Amino acid sequence: MTAHLKAFLQFMRLNRNASVHTVRAYESDLSQFLADVAAHSGTKVADLGPAALDRHAIRRFVGELHQRGLSRASAARKLAAVRTFLRYLRREEIIGDDPGALVPTPKREVRMPAHLSEDEMGALLDAAQMLYLATRAGAEALGLENETGDFETGKAADVVYIRPPENTPLAAVLERVETPEQALAAIFTLAGSESVREVRVEGSIVYKGSVVYK
Repeated sequence: MTAHLKAFLQFMRLNRNASVHTVRAYESDLSQFLADVAAHSGTKVADLGPAALDRHAIRRFVGELHQRGLSRASAARKLAAVRTFLRYLRREEIIGDDPGALVPTPKREVRMPAHLSEDEMGALLDAAQMLYLATRAGAEALGLENETGDFETGKAADVVYIRPPENTPLAAVLERVETPEQALAAIFTLAGSESVREVRVEGSIVYKGSVVYK
């Protein structure tokens, strides 16, 4: 399975133009998952067969993450990485089905912190990965990557414009961030409906300034 993981990471770099940080996040999450499966299978990661990556192995891995006190958001990110890897294996005809689709995503805690924690401020690579999974990866999963999923000319796109009101947690955090990636992490963590200023569906405005357009 080590060879398949290396091939997947190479695929993400070359075919999906994933950043170094995103590829590193995938490698970390998937190495942890494969090591867990190997430990329970009594074998080495390199000797793992595709059949070992089943729904029960995934559910056990997610359950153990919770037992170790990992946040639901982090567990959901790791599960997303596993699902992406399994979809790649299926596309390459290494596995015959998609066991990741049968495992529910952990529900995230509802909270509104006054500021980002150190872990959240360091979640740059998590945010970049989440953005990819919510856009390009989603289009690929539906077989629509030639129609949507990014801003390539000629593709359809739905866009949400964010501008948080003053004196909100998100506004305070955005004043302190130093990179676009940190801003992205803050938006994923803190943005709510009050921060949405405009929504466009396939280029047409459907919401702007509290007005909904038909």
